[in-house]
Amino acid sequence: METGVVRFKKKLWHESESILAKCFGFDTAQEAEKGIIFAHLSVTAKQALYNFIRLSFKSFSEAHTEAERRDAFYSQIEEFYSRKDHHVTEVMKARLPYFDMMYAHQGDSIRESFHRTYNFLALEMGLGKTIVSASLSRVHQVERTVIMCPAAVKWNWYRDLTERFKYNELFFTILDATKRRTMIALKERFVVINYDIVGKFEKHLCASPIGHFILDEAHLLKNHNSQRYKAVKRIIEQNPNAKITFLSGTPIKNRVNDVFAYLKLIGHELGLSYKKFLDEYTIKTNGRGGERVSGGKNLQDLYTKLSNFMIRKTKEECLDLPDKIYFSYKYELDDYRDEYNKIIAELAKLKDYKGLSGNLHSLNIITSKAKIPGIIELAEEIIASGKKVVIFGGYKEPLSKLEEYFGNRCVKIDGSVDAWSRDQLVTRFTTDETCEVFLGNMIAAGVGINLTVASDVIYMNFPFTPSELYQSTDRLHRIGQKSSVNVHYTFCDDSIDEYIYDIIVDKELDINALIDQGKEVNLRENFNEILMKKLLKRDDVTDIIEPKNLPVVEEKKVEEVKLKEGDVNVTFVPSPLFNEPPPDFL
Repeated sequence: METGVVRFKKKLWHESESILAKCFGFDTAQEAEKGIIFAHLSVTAKQALYNFIRLSFKSFSEAHTEAERRDAFYSQIEEFYSRKDHHVTEVMKARLPYFDMMYAHQGDSIRESFHRTYNFLALEMGLGKTIVSASLSRVHQVERTVIMCPAAVKWNWYRDLTERFKYNELFFTILDATKRRTMIALKERFVVINYDIVGKFEKHLCASPIGHFILDEAHLLKNHNSQRYKAVKRIIEQNPNAKITFLSGTPIKNRVNDVFAYLKLIGHELGLSYKKFLDEYTIKTNGRGGERVSGGKNLQDLYTKLSNFMIRKTKEECLDLPDKIYFSYKYELDDYRDEYNKIIAELAKLKDYKGLSGNLHSLNIITSKAKIPGIIELAEEIIASGKKVVIFGGYKEPLSKLEEYFGNRCVKIDGSVDAWSRDQLVTRFTTDETCEVFLGNMIAAGVGINLTVASDVIYMNFPFTPSELYQSTDRLHRIGQKSSVNVHYTFCDDSIDEYIYDIIVDKELDINALIDQGKEVNLRENFNEILMKKLLKRDDVTDIIEPKNLPVVEEKKVEEVKLKEGDVNVTFVPSPLFNEPPPDFL
């Protein structure tokens, strides 16, 4: 197998072009004094290569006079990528006994990320990030892989890989804060640990070399100043040669600046300065609490610079899944109206944000309780049709009331359920015909579990972020689902339900702007400010929120510098990428 090298030459590189080359991991130092940059195709995504040529060699990319040379060049490039993909496919066939079970998009993700050290698998929920990332360890014959994830999904990793894909269960270590739930393998190949206890087990994790880090639900590392982030970084630094694979269906939880933490962790060019990153890609406004990030800018430029790191795939492009069908139900507050109005009156008197969140949650709890009779009736209708039903809510008291009603016919997972018990409850709902109802907290049960045994999901209330809403729905709408998924949204008329829903639907468009082709993010007001305006039915809330100085935002494009001296050459250097696959070791 050959390693393709593209040789780019200019007498003078513009700063924006040099930065782009560094973002893609190109060799910019080997012959810098001669104006030469090398791109090694084995570790360069095709789209990243084409982006660099398009932005740095405009004449070569577009001029009619360059057509013949351009076609010949691209023909060589396409031939190389075709051979590379074929070779990786052969390795996958030799080392993955379940190769024929994999979907096309999963194989494509492995092929693209195979040779790179750092990858962000931004596959939408339900597309199989677990098996793609574990397969990277298997095809590379990694001796020891550490999987860091939320506590709630630790046993899901073990169960999915050993039961569905027949990984050897004797090679799995599960580390838990409770000693009796810790499972140590005699020969560790996969170590699964939750983020919150990484520091506690640092000595065990670093006792042997780590070849691959898998960081599941990586958006939990978005705060690069947190103790969680620092503990993970410390262990990664002790294994400088390890591959790192980030996993998240929602890599940008709420703000564009969340992505900085991932880039800082791998030493990416854009992760060197937080201030510079904020200045370049975020919109900041001044408020009572100081300067805050309120939106994103220059996102096409940012998306381009991430094209050799982030692999984004959506269900719409990858799977022929059954449709999601949405239903809405309106209920009255009735006996809860006075209590609801009393909190609204208290909100109108507020002069600052103190106590605001508590009041908003109180309103959500009130509407959830008011809807309980209607939700029970709806759930019973679904059960009567011979189906199971999932009910998600955000608050303990309303879910407990439903648990009291359904009794042994239901299981409930909230923040008080440990990872081991959670796994047992999911198994019961999946396999026990008498268990007809799954009750879940949207945060605690909204990630890492498979509920495709049901095709109906009811929401008691709406969360404050769209990711919580859509992640929980995707517990049902994922690989393995054979039926259309019926999503039942419940509202109390003229209440906080309608207002939150309106806000998070708009917010979802903003959050997806970066990961889905760098579309422009609209400037957003603060969530609480918008909600307050709607709740109080006012056009402004200047007695609560100071007026903001909104900046004029202009989208910046990567500057295209036309230099006649620019030249593009492609050469192929013979070099084996890997040896013939040894016998399967798992």
